[in-house]
Amino acid sequence: MDKCICILALILISIHLINGMKTHVEGYYWRDFEGIIPEDALPGGLDRNGRPIYIGQVLFESKLIPGKLYEHDPNVYYEWGMKELAATKNVRILCSQYPEKFEWLPTKHDEVVRLTNKLLLKGGYEPDYSTYIGRVYSTGETSVGKVICRETECLGLYTTKDGKGTEHRAAFEVLSFNPKMSTKKDTDCSQVSPRIDTE
Repeated sequence: MDKCICILALILISIHLINGMKTHVEGYYWRDFEGIIPEDALPGGLDRNGRPIYIGQVLFESKLIPGKLYEHDPNVYYEWGMKELAATKNVRILCSQYPEKFEWLPTKHDEVVRLTNKLLLKGGYEPDYSTYIGRVYSTGETSVGKVICRETECLGLYTTKDGKGTEHRAAFEVLSFNPKMSTKKDTDCSQVSPRIDTE
């Protein structure tokens, strides 16, 4: 019995040491969201009033779906079945100590899979698809949502507003991370390129 306990303890210590010896530290992470925006949250854009919109993620029917979060609102808003759904449970928020290493890349639905030299942020999980984080400027604010891709094609960016889902195929931005990007002063990841305006 003592021998089994000793072996189990050695296994647990080994697992702990292996997990603690990671040589690559990611520059971003998902925190549990409990209604308060943390200081290291990554903004995805601005709402109509100039307030930040943040990047969220929710567990919904065994899928991880990216969405948007607002200050002073406990909900994440996300698209499913061309509808806007909201959730307060199983929600996370994208955070980073290095916002200057993120870049929003202008693209279209048929060009996303060609961005092979960029590290696109996986924003969620759906079987048989890659799910990235995207945004578009529409109706006076930045709409953050999910970019759904198969191996050889992308279906587009899916965002929400006022209870409805919208598909964007022509022009939007997808979020990428470059760990080698140098530190820039006054980097504001929330700014949206004016050429992506769909109003």
